[in-house]
Amino acid sequence: MSFSCYVYYRVLESNVADASVAVRRITELMRERAGVSAVLMKKVGEPLLWMEVYEGIRETAPFLSSLQECLEQVGLERFLHSDGARHIEMFQCA
Repeated sequence: MSFSCYVYYRVLESNVADASVAVRRITELMRERAGVSAVLMKKVGEPLLWMEVYEGIRETAPFLSSLQECLEQVGLERFLHSDGARHIEMFQCA
């Protein structure tokens, strides 16, 4: 069984370019470390609401640990809206 992970958050308008570079670096690191690829999406009509979608996750705990390490290494939080919240949702096929 595999899982999908959806991570969504708001980016500061003044930091869109830097945030984009940071997220792309996180997804590269996750491909190297966890063997999963990601897609970066932006909400239609609300371009500061972003979502990273990771699929094909085999084990949730190691994936989430790697994701946190990559986030800290890259420092994405400094480009996020003041609440700084990244919301993480894990799903599996029914």
